Amino acid sequence: YECLQPLANDLEWKLTYVGSAESDAHDQVLDTVLVGPVAVGSYKFVFQADPPDISRIPQSDILGVTVLLLTCSYDDVEFIRVGYYV
Repeated sequence: YECLQPLANDLEWKLTYVGSAESDAHDQVLDTVLVGPVAVGSYKFVFQADPPDISRIPQSDILGVTVLLLTCSYDDVEFIRVGYYV
């Protein structure tokens, strides 16, 4: 990512597995990382997480298509949301 002005507070990156399209009750936050403070510049990092707990996924959704969401928030305001179909 690229930062165009200094950020005094942390960025919160979150990786969420969507367990079911029917309800967000089955969503699982796989990991969260805080990065900051952030100076002006370009950055890269590797975000790895453990797999979701399949016991929390409804049987009817285990073999279906779902989404992995990568979000970023600053001061508790989400400003990036990227979804990957898996």
